[in-house]
Amino acid sequence: MIETSRIGRNKRINVASVCRLDMSGLQKRVVEIGLLVQNEWRQLARSVLRTTATDYINNIQLDYEFQNASVESIGGGVARMEVVLHGTVPNMVEQGLGPGGVGSSGPFDMRIFLLKGKEYVDVPFDRTASDISGMGYSSKPFSFKRGSNVISGFGATSYSKELNAGERMKPGMAPRSRNAPEFIHDPMTGKRFVQEPHAVDPFAGMIKQTATYAKTTGSTFTSFRRLSADGKPWIHPGIRPRNLAEKIDYAKCITVAFSVAV
Repeated sequence: MIETSRIGRNKRINVASVCRLDMSGLQKRVVEIGLLVQNEWRQLARSVLRTTATDYINNIQLDYEFQNASVESIGGGVARMEVVLHGTVPNMVEQGLGPGGVGSSGPFDMRIFLLKGKEYVDVPFDRTASDISGMGYSSKPFSFKRGSNVISGFGATSYSKELNAGERMKPGMAPRSRNAPEFIHDPMTGKRFVQEPHAVDPFAGMIKQTATYAKTTGSTFTSFRRLSADGKPWIHPGIRPRNLAEKIDYAKCITVAFSVAV
C-alpha cells in the first residue's frame, strides 16, 4: 500500500491488486513509486512556489513500513510507503489558512492565532533594505543632524544605512506606509473586513543588526509592533490552498515504477 498523506486527506494505491508479487518484488516497486511521487511533488513545488519552496520541498518525506512474514505469501507481510508533507508552514501552503485554521480559507484577524489568551504580544518584523524600499519608504527626502554633520537621503532606506549596529530608528524619519483604511473582500462570505492604518510608523524603533562573514558584512533590520486584545485588528487576507498533492500523476508513477523496478 502506498499513501500520499496530508492532514485530513489521503490518496491510497493498493499495488498488490495491480500485480501479484512476492514481498521482495512488491517492496522494490513500492519504494520506486514512493520515490517517483516524492520527486514529482517536489518538481511541482519548485515550479509554483517561491519564498516557501525550500521549506515545503524539504518537508516532503517518505515514511515506510516493511514486514516479511512469508516470502511466498503477500497476505502475510506488509509493504507500505507514505509520502508525507510535514511542517506547519508547508501545510498552510498546501491546504490554505483562514479563520478556521489550516484547511480553511478567507481573511481573518491574526489576533485569533497570535494572542492565545494573552492581553498582548510584541511581534518582531525582520526587514531588508529592499523590503523597506518596497513599502514606499524611499519616495520622500529627509534631513537630520548627527553631531556636526547633516545627513540627508530618501526615506527609511537611506536612513537605515546610516544606523549604527544596535541603534534605534527614531519615529517620524520616514513617511507612513498609508494613512487610510483598506477594505479586504472575503470571497467566501461576501463580507468586507476593515484593515486600519498603522497607529504608529511601522519602522519606528527599528534596530540595525550586523554580521561579519569571511568576505563581507551583512545587515538586517528588526522592528517590533504590539498586538493587543483591545487594539486594532490585524487582518490577514488568508493563504489560498495550492493543493499540489492533488496534481500528481499517480498513474504515471505506477507505470514507470513497474517498468524500471527489478
